[in-house]
Amino acid sequence: MDRETGRSRGFGFVEMETPEMASNAITKFNDSEYGGRKIIVYIAKPQEKREFSRNDNRGGFGGKKDFGRREGGRGNFGRGSKW
Repeated sequence: MDRETGRSRGFGFVEMETPEMASNAITKFNDSEYGGRKIIVYIAKPQEKREFSRNDNRGGFGGKKDFGRREGGRGNFGRGSKW
C-alpha cells in the first residue's frame, strides 16, 4: 500500500514453505485475473544494490548552484521572494 494515499501500489510478496509450493502457485496463478486486474506471478530476485555519486545528476537540482527561475517551473517555489 502507498503510505500517502492508502491505495494499492499494485504488487506484493508472498513466502512459500517449499519450492514446490512456489512452483505450483506460479503455474496456477500467473497470467490469471484478480479483482479485474491481470496478475503476474514469479520468483522475486534480490534488489540490486544501486550506487550513486553526488555528481550523477539524478533528481534534485542536478548539481546546479543557481536556484533561480527555471524553464517550466517556479524558481522561487511559490515563496514571495527569491532566496
